[in-house]
Amino acid sequence: MKQFLHYSVLIITLFSLQNIFAQDKPDGFAAVSGLGLETTTGGEGGEVVIADTYAKFNTYARSSRPYIILVKGVLESTSWQEIDVNSNKTIIGYGTNATLKNMELHIINKQNIIIRNLIIRDSYVEGDWDGKTNDNDAIQADNSHHMWIDHCFFTNCGDGLIDLRHSTDYATISYNKLTHHNKAFGIGWITDGVDNPDFHLTIHHNWIDSTNQRNPSFDMGIGHLYNNYLSRVFSYGNQARGTGRIIVQNSVFENVHDPLTISSPGIMYEDGNLLINCSGDQNGNASVYPYDLDSYYSYTLDPTDQVKEIVTSQAGPQQYISDQYHATAIDEVSVLKDQVKYYVDQHSKTLYLESQNSVDAQVRIYSSSGRMIYSGNLNISHQESLPLKGYNPGIYLIRIESSGNFKTGKIILN
Repeated sequence: MKQFLHYSVLIITLFSLQNIFAQDKPDGFAAVSGLGLETTTGGEGGEVVIADTYAKFNTYARSSRPYIILVKGVLESTSWQEIDVNSNKTIIGYGTNATLKNMELHIINKQNIIIRNLIIRDSYVEGDWDGKTNDNDAIQADNSHHMWIDHCFFTNCGDGLIDLRHSTDYATISYNKLTHHNKAFGIGWITDGVDNPDFHLTIHHNWIDSTNQRNPSFDMGIGHLYNNYLSRVFSYGNQARGTGRIIVQNSVFENVHDPLTISSPGIMYEDGNLLINCSGDQNGNASVYPYDLDSYYSYTLDPTDQVKEIVTSQAGPQQYISDQYHATAIDEVSVLKDQVKYYVDQHSKTLYLESQNSVDAQVRIYSSSGRMIYSGNLNISHQESLPLKGYNPGIYLIRIESSGNFKTGKIILN
């Protein structure tokens, strides 16, 4: 017996424009299995929503439901606000100017979060350079795991730009720009005696520019830092202290004081780095890896002499990331709602589309992360079929368009 999937017209319609340069999945430690998760997927499978006001963004971020949240425009608060981000969220800056001003993404005891293509800035408290009267970070995460922070821009916040504290684990921080700040990127701080000192972080292809301290500093944890570019750093660059054990590879340090510094008993292995006009501490203290990196994941190093050009051109928000997602308001009632129906035969892995009348329609299918995997023009007359045998089990989105009318919904493959 044929079972038709229940359908409700979505106010938000998802488009996905493929770009061969776009990375839509995390790498490094964010992709490694641990603590009950296989990898980091964010809000995959959840509804795609637009947050173009502070109120909408706050509501979606705090929700217990999975969401892919598209931040649109500049969202600004007159007084500093903590936005509590719940588990299973993807936050994407829509365009290259999506901005949170005077806000902090506050991630406490959560998991499975992706933050990309976003600008976070301007929570600085005038006269408080050291952040002694406030804790206004751009992103603050405590005891959370499986996070991917990618292609964001951070500047001029109150305390830290990125603070990954306590046992924040299985995170990758990639292709971000951190600039014009005192405490750029701090990691660790054991305060209650129950934190795990062996959490795992990957930090690659970030541009840290015109900052002072914590670029980043590891108080504890296992860190893999590669292909980063640090410029005009005044206090110190990459630092291992406490129980921190880090590997620093093929990075460029230009006009940096103490580019590679260790406070005992911290451990740092470094190789392939390029130091230009640097002073102070410039060497690691380990001759072999302080942990078995190869047992966690594979990776490819960019040549050191190409790192500056790669990072300065690609760090921060990029249009191609936004182009993977496009949302358009549509009429709540579409003439296609009842005219075209579809169902999946799980045995033959075939999608069937049915219409009582002949309908010329464009059919598109997307992965739950928003990547378009099929687009075709069909004449739907009584019944048309579309093979799905090459698709993996999971949830897919379908969009049917005819004569300016839309129908969207889900396909479930067992």
